[in-house]
Amino acid sequence: MISDSFVKLLNQHVDVFNFVTVFRGTDLDKLDLRYIKNIFAPGFSVVPGTHPKNYKLFKDINRLKDFRFYPAGCSYQHFHPSDGSFENRLYDAKSISFLKYLNELFGPLPVRDKKIEQLMSSLSVSSIYSGDLVLFDPDLIDSPYKGINKIESLAFSVQHKEKYIDQSISIIKALISALPETKIYITFHGEENLVTDKIKQFANEYSIECVPLSGSSQQLDFYNSIDFHVGYRLHGHISFLRRRKPSILFVEDARAYGFAKTESTSLGCFQAMDGDKVSDNIEEEALAFIRKSLSSNFMEYEGLFRFIDSQYYEVIEPYFSRLGKMI
Repeated sequence: MISDSFVKLLNQHVDVFNFVTVFRGTDLDKLDLRYIKNIFAPGFSVVPGTHPKNYKLFKDINRLKDFRFYPAGCSYQHFHPSDGSFENRLYDAKSISFLKYLNELFGPLPVRDKKIEQLMSSLSVSSIYSGDLVLFDPDLIDSPYKGINKIESLAFSVQHKEKYIDQSISIIKALISALPETKIYITFHGEENLVTDKIKQFANEYSIECVPLSGSSQQLDFYNSIDFHVGYRLHGHISFLRRRKPSILFVEDARAYGFAKTESTSLGCFQAMDGDKVSDNIEEEALAFIRKSLSSNFMEYEGLFRFIDSQYYEVIEPYFSRLGKMI
């Protein structure tokens, strides 16, 4: 989804763009790169030890100088949704040196939330807040938003971690009770596992349809016909915002935490953790938000969508315009 968004944004500025997609963990030393000029890294991770743990790139990282390397929408991962997950003490000297080396090659790193930008600043690594690339669909920028006065369909995206199973079931039950006329679907963004098996068992008891969405980003076209999203998957949430649709996100990890702690994208975000334990009142908070939002036809989201538009024109479009002229 991130890569497809990157390609679509770049295609606005280049007539012919031929590329080969390789997994981030691929050892580039083993590839024939004689005819390659550019290496693009959409969603590039800036976590400690990202090279060579997450991105092998080249064993001798100085080989990057032989190419034009473009990270975009840089990400950060940690299992715990808290400020403590964004502390610079987690980085060793080698990790910091690598990120500063990328500054030398590329300039400021475009990052997808404000927590990452603050973290990079504390490391004396230059960065700029760009936002997650999936937020920006050139075909939908400046689209009018009229709100919704009735939720006819709702997608609930299932979490990563087993510890949220009871919480997510409690939320779905609350949604069924509060929205009896709404068609509810449960969506699986990842491969099916113990978590999805338990959720599927619950869904069968309540005759709720489960929809697998892992694989290509085209799977998410399912959301085109859905009014509202509630759930744990960050890119489920972002997919709805991209489509100019309201969404609620339950923050289960540092990726979602950074998104929620970015003031301009914090709307509709609720903490799934209460300190070190799973929150036990999140469904009440979410339902109160839904009731209030329904009374205003969810028009509070208009400000968030205007922000996406302004960020597109101020940061995203100029970035890809420059990129298109350089490749």
